[in-house]
Amino acid sequence: MSNNKLEPVREQILAQFSPREVNFAELEVGLDQLYGSNLKRSRLALGWSQEKTAAEIGVSLSQYRKYESGSDYARMGTTARYMMRTGVPFQYFFLGGGYDYLFSSLTIRADLLQMQIFVGQSNDREFNHFVHLLSEMLEVPLPTPLDTDGLIWPSRQEVAAEIDGYYAMVAEGLRSFRDVLHIPQDMVADLLGIASSTMGNYERASNEPHFNVIMALRLWAATGVNPLWLTYGSHFFNMRMLQHKRMEYLCQMLHGLPVPALPNLTQAVVALGTLRADVRGSRS
Repeated sequence: MSNNKLEPVREQILAQFSPREVNFAELEVGLDQLYGSNLKRSRLALGWSQEKTAAEIGVSLSQYRKYESGSDYARMGTTARYMMRTGVPFQYFFLGGGYDYLFSSLTIRADLLQMQIFVGQSNDREFNHFVHLLSEMLEVPLPTPLDTDGLIWPSRQEVAAEIDGYYAMVAEGLRSFRDVLHIPQDMVADLLGIASSTMGNYERASNEPHFNVIMALRLWAATGVNPLWLTYGSHFFNMRMLQHKRMEYLCQMLHGLPVPALPNLTQAVVALGTLRADVRGSRS
């Protein structure tokens, strides 16, 4: 791959880039416990046990329990596998904390978690059927067609193959990020509050330390650029970007929905998710 992989989206990145000094110590007060409790909430919404979740994301049960206790953060590669398996963006782990303002342009809402799970695991055909069913159920017209910007929903196999090389992909993305902005490595390190040598390790995809979820949040907060851009050009990027676009599309339909109606809608989405799982299981 070229070191200039972000060149096609240079303008989008330049438009977002707004470097600033950030007090990470203040933003991250209590973040470890919040992370653990939100991860548990997501797991329960999925109906998964700790054992199943650990197996799905490829870590030991004891390691996963450290995540839910707030004593450790998952590496970003492990988190990428979680997002692929569940359809839940990593921002859900940090709802209610100091980084909330970063998510204001996204449809990251605790009350829409079950819908996020369903939408995030649906292929194009399932999503389109769901949209039409929802339109009939709520008696609201379909919004204008979803603008996918040419993105194609990938298969799980395509995404899974990339996640095994996730850190190399992010390392390339970090180097290309600096290239399109013409900024030195030590400037990014200063913005993230880390040593230049640590930043160098990230850009070389060294075994230690790995780029983790906190570094992803810090990059976002300190530069204004969504860290998803680091994976641009991948199936993983397509999946994550389409998840956001789908939720934005659905929220147009939910706009003005009476608050008491949301729990009933959530129950219907859970039932659909269970039915989909049963159908997929019978085909496998």
